[in-house]
Amino acid sequence: MELPTAFALGFDCLIGPGGTRRFIPADLTPTFVLRAALGGAALLTRRHDLTPEHRFSYRATHLLYQLGPGLREHLGRTFTRKTDLYVPHAGRVAGDGLHVLPDGLGLDPSGHGAPWTPQEVIERGRHAAVAAGHPNPDEAAWIQLGLCAAARRNPLDPTALPKDQALGLARLALFDLGPHAGSLDESVTDRVQDRLWPALERHIGDDTAAFNRWFFENVDNVVHTIAKQKKGGGPIPRETVRQAILELVFRAHTYVGDCVHRQMVAFARALPEPLSAGERPRFDALYQVEPYLGGLPLVLLHARFGFLREAILDVWADPHDLARVGALLRLLEYYGVMVGKKREADRRYKARSHHRNDRGRVGQSLELDPDQDALPGPAGAWFQEIAAHLRAGRGASCACGTTRHWRAVLANDAPTADPAVIDDGCGQCDHRETIEVTWEQIREAERKG
Repeated sequence: MELPTAFALGFDCLIGPGGTRRFIPADLTPTFVLRAALGGAALLTRRHDLTPEHRFSYRATHLLYQLGPGLREHLGRTFTRKTDLYVPHAGRVAGDGLHVLPDGLGLDPSGHGAPWTPQEVIERGRHAAVAAGHPNPDEAAWIQLGLCAAARRNPLDPTALPKDQALGLARLALFDLGPHAGSLDESVTDRVQDRLWPALERHIGDDTAAFNRWFFENVDNVVHTIAKQKKGGGPIPRETVRQAILELVFRAHTYVGDCVHRQMVAFARALPEPLSAGERPRFDALYQVEPYLGGLPLVLLHARFGFLREAILDVWADPHDLARVGALLRLLEYYGVMVGKKREADRRYKARSHHRNDRGRVGQSLELDPDQDALPGPAGAWFQEIAAHLRAGRGASCACGTTRHWRAVLANDAPTADPAVIDDGCGQCDHRETIEVTWEQIREAERKG
C-alpha cells in the first residue's frame, strides 16, 4: 500500500512533572487514527511483501472502518443532563424502571449497598468535583464523575475477561448489535464480503466525490446491490446483508487497530530520545493493542472519550493499576447498557407512534397503580395534596395554563425509597414531569398543607 505524497503524522509533545513526555495527536483523533492506520498498513506491506490481493483487502478494510459512523447502528448517545438518565415517558412499559442506569449501579463487588438513582449519581459527581477542585463543573461533569465513582466502587477484573468478551464489551460501546444479532452464521458474512469486495474494486477508480456518494452516502443502495445478486448462493435478505456489513465494519476495527499499533511502534522507535520507563506505559496504554479491549488500542474508542474521560485519566496516571483499568471497563459496560435501554424505549415509542389518542398523543403502556386507580381515599387525597404543594413550589406548568388536571403517582419500585420518584403530569394535555424529592421535603410539604 503506497502512502499519499503529503502523508505525515503530527503530535503535540506535552511535558509533565519531572520532564515526562506525553504525545498527543495534533489532528482530531478520528483523522489521526485513519492516517496512522495507513502508515501501519504501508509498514505491513513492506515488511511482509503482501500480494496485490492482500493490499486491496487492507484498503477495503480501511474503507469499511470509515463507514462505521454512518451506519444506523453506530451509537452516538450522550448523557449530559439529568433527563438523559431517564426513560422517556412515552417509551415506558409497565414494570420497567424509570431510568436507564444499569441494575446494581452503586453496589460494591459483594453486592452490598443500595442501587443509585439518577439524583444520587449527580450528587456523588458533585461531591467528587468539589473534592477534585474541578473548575466550573456543570451537570454533564457531575454525571460523568458520578458514573465513574460507581465504576470505581465495582470495577471489572481485566484478568478474568476472555478476549471475545472484552472485544464484545468494546463493540457494545460503539454499535448496536444490529437486526440479526447473534443469529448470523459466519459463512453468510463471508458471502457478503465476497460480493462487497468486487463492488468496491469496480468503484475504487472513481473520483473522491463520486466514490463517497456511492459508498458512504448511499449505503442502502450498496446493501440492495449485494442482496439482489443471484450468483454465489442466490439473493440474501436485505436485513441480513446489513447485519453482515455491520459485522465486517467491526471486524475492520481490529485490522485498523493493528495497523495503528504497528505505526506507533515505529514512531516510538524513531524518537531521537527513546521513551523512558515512566513514559512507555502511558504511551502504550493509548496506542498499543490491549488484551483487556480484546486486542484494540484504546485510541480506537475515541467516540467514547467524553464518557470515559475520568477513567482514562485514571489509567494514564497509573496504567499498571488493574482496578483503574477495571473501572474503565465497567464504564464501557455502563454505556452499552444505558444506550441499549434508551434505544429500546425509542423502538417502543416508534411502534406506538401509529396508535394515538383523541388529542394526537402517542399511546402508552401503563400498569394499575394502587393510589391512582383504587377508589378515592384519605391516602390518595393526602398524596395529591402534597404533590400540589410540591408542584406550586417548583412552578410547574403545562399548555393548559392550569394544574387542576394534574395527578401525581409515586413511581419508585420500593415505596419507602429515599429519595422518592414522582411521576407528575396533566391528564388534559399529557404533559409529564419526573421529579425526585426526599421524604423530608414531602413531610415539609405536608406541614405547610
